[in-house]
Amino acid sequence: MFKKTGTIFRIENSNKWALCYTKSLTLDDVEVKNKVVLVRVDFNSPIDPETKKIIDDSRIRAHGESTIKELSEKGAKVVVLAHQGRKG
Repeated sequence: MFKKTGTIFRIENSNKWALCYTKSLTLDDVEVKNKVVLVRVDFNSPIDPETKKIIDDSRIRAHGESTIKELSEKGAKVVVLAHQGRKG
């Protein structure tokens, strides 16, 4: 049911690293009905520098048609926290 995935962390004030295994959960493993679920997405869609309009919304649609839609269909109240690009 669970898949082991590894994450590498650097130990503070040291040149040593630690490998931490965590259990990966899918939406099939949790009950979301009538719960508020925060979904953090990183859209980074290309924006026209002159008009400031989104040129390609395929990443936004991909999230909307998969995870967000599944959560909604399972009765979750979905809150989307989105990131679009970064300064610099």
